[in-house]
Amino acid sequence: MTIKTLILSGFGINCEQETAAAFEQAGATTHLIELHDFFQLKSFTNFDIIVFPGGFSYGDEIRSGKILAEQIKSHQLTNLKKFCAQGKLVLGICNGFQVLVQLGAFADFNQHSFTLKENIQGKFINKWAQLNLHKNNSPWLKDIDSSLYMPARHKEGFFYGELKDAQIVLSYKQDLNGSQKNIAGVCNKKGNILGLMPHPEAALEDFLFPKDSEKAILNQQIFKNAVTYTLEQKRKTP
Repeated sequence: MTIKTLILSGFGINCEQETAAAFEQAGATTHLIELHDFFQLKSFTNFDIIVFPGGFSYGDEIRSGKILAEQIKSHQLTNLKKFCAQGKLVLGICNGFQVLVQLGAFADFNQHSFTLKENIQGKFINKWAQLNLHKNNSPWLKDIDSSLYMPARHKEGFFYGELKDAQIVLSYKQDLNGSQKNIAGVCNKKGNILGLMPHPEAALEDFLFPKDSEKAILNQQIFKNAVTYTLEQKRKTP
């Protein structure tokens, strides 16, 4: 049984290849779809997982993720809502997380009570970050019971606003960018939509790590969890 993963590409997105490699390593097939083609899709029924990768979509004009989110609202919001309502998995990494926030994806596509704004340092951050894992119901993070370690690369990752603790799934061990509660990643109430600022897809091999290289297997587990969960759900479907 094949797990088909749709990964957005083009117009400033630049982490799609690493993201595709992560899912392929986990056993999925990947489909990199350029944004113009993505906007033309009549439905997402042929796909099992949708991923919004990192990068600088539309050059981060106006604000990070804003233009892509508005394009999705104009062309694909109905299909995306339907996909998520079915419990299928959606992942947003860094710029992809910013897009999902702009869409209201973590509040059933209603307006959020939080946003991601410019880092308190007022500049782009590129450093490795230790992450605490919080109790959660997300299939993406199932059976991961240890801290994570992966690179963070962003200018607008300062989490500001309100969110129920149950939706906070990852936090920085040390303040990285001024985020309230050091928030690094969140999920929706159902747990099928995950957004995080750090990049697990860029930390899958132990030789890439400056330290704690044994953590690579935990980053790999995020993608394996998605494939395993989706396979289980498909087998349950008549």
